Amino acid sequence: MNTEADRINTSRVVRTTVQSSEKYLPLTTEAQIMLFRITQEALQNCIKHANASEIKIIITLGDGQLEILIADNGIGFDKNNSDRGGVGILNMTRRTKLMGGTIVWDALPDIGTKVSIRLPVNKSEI
Repeated sequence: MNTEADRINTSRVVRTTVQSSEKYLPLTTEAQIMLFRITQEALQNCIKHANASEIKIIITLGDGQLEILIADNGIGFDKNNSDRGGVGILNMTRRTKLMGGTIVWDALPDIGTKVSIRLPVNKSEI
């Protein structure tokens, strides 16, 4: 995720930071790739639609769950009056469910959007 954040930061349009105390994610290689694709789509949505100047990625691990929070300071959107049911969001939801996890969007107009991904993990899968 740090590499993706660095790539985004080279544009100098959006500042992306990653916070994680985990050096390795306790996921299979396949699950890591799916998680990367989900995160990549969330980041692209921030860049394309949010008009954000900052994106934060926070990775935490505890109680058998891995949580990835992607938050921006962009324009947000009204979940009840939105046409954002695009293929990207559907793919993010599908991939998360394939890994037994959940994904939730918390968006408020003019405040920003948070995407919270929670996945069950087994440290022995590393």
